[in-house]
Amino acid sequence: MVNPVELMVNSLRERSPQVVYKGPPPRVVVHSALRKDPRLTGTVAGFDVNVVQKAKHMILPSTYAVTLRYTDHLPPYDEIVLDDGTWTLSKAWEGGQYSERYGVVTQADAKAFAQRLQDDSERFRSVCPQLKDCRYTPIGRRTEGHHLFLIECVFTTGLRQIAMQSKSAGDMLDQVMLRQLAEKSGFIAHAPAFFRAYLPFAWLQQNVAFVEQPASPSDPRYDRDADTLYGAIVNRHASAKGIAAAYKTMAERLNVPCMTVEGSAGTGSSKDPHTWCIVELNGEHYHMDPSFGINGDLICIDGLLRTDRNMQSTHEWDTSAYPACSRRTPDFSDIERYVSEHEEQLTGARIPEKLYSPDYVDY
Repeated sequence: MVNPVELMVNSLRERSPQVVYKGPPPRVVVHSALRKDPRLTGTVAGFDVNVVQKAKHMILPSTYAVTLRYTDHLPPYDEIVLDDGTWTLSKAWEGGQYSERYGVVTQADAKAFAQRLQDDSERFRSVCPQLKDCRYTPIGRRTEGHHLFLIECVFTTGLRQIAMQSKSAGDMLDQVMLRQLAEKSGFIAHAPAFFRAYLPFAWLQQNVAFVEQPASPSDPRYDRDADTLYGAIVNRHASAKGIAAAYKTMAERLNVPCMTVEGSAGTGSSKDPHTWCIVELNGEHYHMDPSFGINGDLICIDGLLRTDRNMQSTHEWDTSAYPACSRRTPDFSDIERYVSEHEEQLTGARIPEKLYSPDYVDY
């Protein structure tokens, strides 16, 4: 049987300026052809789109035709993916598909797809705080209801380093969530939302040292790792941004909806840029700032389940950009009451006692 890759490449080299291989185009065919000759480019699903030889993934519907041809200009696509209606950058990274460039074929309306990516931007920045800039460019012509987007990301750190740190942070996070926060236990799954929101708050306050960053990221003393999940979970020292990113990730794994808040914090009139979180518990919203007052093994409840009114004495933020936090309960007394009623189950779940019964609470 003739190897379709050999057929395509030999036709290009010997007889024709281009050759069309029509469906179904198995991804190995296209992938191998591009690797075999770096000068190859082509069209996918009717788009005049160049694809780089180092493509990691080619995900194409079986009805698509692929045309290969020679070119002297190869746009740097690292990924070509087919949007299933839910594709986002944060999903790609959470799935381990790290890249600086993606080509995304989508049936969604171009404006709707761009809006989806825009809505995902906050989540992606929490997944990858090293993101400096991200550009979305529609490419090619509309064919059979499909559009192609080129997505290009610029990072403050090399992609290889980010990928290694993301894997290390993910592995360590799994250990913390399973061994210390009992993520998979039925007891935690059925615990009230306020207690599930409290556990990562307590863990971060007791296990992470706070890093106060210089005012400018260009300052040589600026620790970029401290702004990330990696800094909080692996290095165990992080800035407010890194601690907020870690809290958001941990809370969401315990089924607590969470978003990050950008603002400032401090005492009196002196306030510095600061990042914290807002959680949603049973339809109500509460501020959670695990880095505020962080100090070793104690639990500082100044940032725990706070209302807007509570927070406004020490924090400033654009209140129009975030949901209102107005409900006064639950609070730390509800956590203490729950612990006293379920101490046996907490012990059985092997949650460290210092998390739910700390030696010292700063009120």
